Amino acid sequence: MKSYFKARLTRSISITLLLFSGVFVLPRALPQVQAIRSERSDRPVVRKFVFGDVTVETVIRGSGETIVLIPGRGLSVDSFSELARLLGKAGYRTIAINPRGIEGSAGPLEKLTLKDYAGDVAAVVQALNIARVHVLGHAYGNRVARTLAVERPDLVQSVILLAAGGRVGAKPEAIKASEKLDSGNLTREEKIEATRVIYFASKSDPTPWVDLKAWTAASQAQLEALRATPSKTWWSGGTAPMLVVQGLEDKIAPPENGRALRDEFGKRVTLVELPNAGHALVIEQPKAIAKAIREFLKSQRNKAAAVASRP
Repeated sequence: MKSYFKARLTRSISITLLLFSGVFVLPRALPQVQAIRSERSDRPVVRKFVFGDVTVETVIRGSGETIVLIPGRGLSVDSFSELARLLGKAGYRTIAINPRGIEGSAGPLEKLTLKDYAGDVAAVVQALNIARVHVLGHAYGNRVARTLAVERPDLVQSVILLAAGGRVGAKPEAIKASEKLDSGNLTREEKIEATRVIYFASKSDPTPWVDLKAWTAASQAQLEALRATPSKTWWSGGTAPMLVVQGLEDKIAPPENGRALRDEFGKRVTLVELPNAGHALVIEQPKAIAKAIREFLKSQRNKAAAVASRP
């Protein structure tokens, strides 16, 4: 929905993330890796990668196993600020990706498919010379994450989906509120309430999202790319182990979507359902999400160790 691009965190967080920056032009991948390792791993570092006419801006934080973070439609990496901090504290490196047309990322926005966005992510992973990553997508980003896992299984160790949709559509009240929000003829109080209905749980405060910058062109390009990509090409998310975290009050991607993935793919899917969380769960419940990710990845390591120890 066109109004989804309004969901970004405050600009003050963005300023914090932009303390350090650099631009790299491929194919010189090795200097990029060295530069990242020379920075303090507990501070977010901005890095740009240039692939022909595409520039991908990333925010890299922490050290350890790598989790790539792909934001929702029209969102920047700001939406992952707290989650990335928590994952870094837990011993993981996060690479948050700004999609084309958002913040410092740029490139063609016409006639794209989800494969183009997934290709941008794959190019960054390869530029950093990382063998395999855990790929996390929030909302629209979960479709890009699943496309990456389908197209480049060699790069994906596991798939983590937050507010996963694709099978069960939005609730009527969310659609109605979105149309009302898009009309533009609302008081501030009405905007806040419409935003709450669309994206947030009933007890959450949507106020910080109401007056934020709109990445209109990028959001529209992402929507058109989604329409141009049949869901059957990405629904499975490849064959890697999958964690699905759904908000029980999500009206855009209702929790039935996560249950559908679990029912179809069985033990491959770990499903976690969070109370007091809507479509904006990455902002509402970052601690609960970080806990679910830690437990999931620990379980995957234990399974791998058990397999390796077999005679």
